[in-house]
Amino acid sequence: MTFIEIRSNTRTLIARLALALASTALVASPAHALFEDDELRKVFNEFRERVKTQNQQTLDKLNEMTVRLEKLEAGSRGHLLLNQELEAQRKEIASLRGALELATNDLATTQRRLKDYFNDVDNRIRKVEPKQVEIDGRLVTVGQDESASYDAAFEAYKSGDFNNAAQQLDDFNRRFPNSGYGVLSMYYAGVAHFGKKDFKAAIAAHTKFLEKYPASPRTPDAMLNLADNHLSLKEVKAAKKVLETLLEKFPDSAVADSAKKRLALLKN
Repeated sequence: MTFIEIRSNTRTLIARLALALASTALVASPAHALFEDDELRKVFNEFRERVKTQNQQTLDKLNEMTVRLEKLEAGSRGHLLLNQELEAQRKEIASLRGALELATNDLATTQRRLKDYFNDVDNRIRKVEPKQVEIDGRLVTVGQDESASYDAAFEAYKSGDFNNAAQQLDDFNRRFPNSGYGVLSMYYAGVAHFGKKDFKAAIAAHTKFLEKYPASPRTPDAMLNLADNHLSLKEVKAAKKVLETLLEKFPDSAVADSAKKRLALLKN
């Protein structure tokens, strides 16, 4: 039986009891006429009061039960509404979680794309953006292209591939005649040509170096190399002149002793 049916039956029972009480009251009303004897009247009155008391107690109990049933029914409706609200909230939370997951994935994808984009931009900038390098104790600005070209040529030189190194260094000097790397590229070009025994090319390279960088820290070494190339071609007079100039201009250089020894051998 449902709460609604219980409440309906309860209310019907209350109505019937109320009718019974009303009937009792009607019976009690003509009591003076029916009972003349005081003792009988007293017994009837006691019986009437007892019935009234019992009826009132029954009514109170039924009223209490009705209130409890109504509360239970209200609570049941409240639980139903609560369950419906909870279910709606669960669906909303699930929807929000799905949206959050999509947003998180979109954000991660966007971040990856931005990272790739900025890395690409950074790489492009690095390819064209000049940089500063220190050469023989001074800072010079060089472009990315000339830096890459010089590095490749110097790697060939360090590996002992003098043919390739000389070719790349000569090409570098033609392409970047005013490069900050010039003091190195022209010097090592002369050494590379000497390494591959192209003494005339080495003399030409060292001569250009001395004309362009007369005050370079590498100038004494370049002069000694120039003298050695002349000696390799048996150009003793030219070698002696270079060695004498070296000792005159750079008497305290690291290669001065070597120049003295070579010059002494040439004079003997």
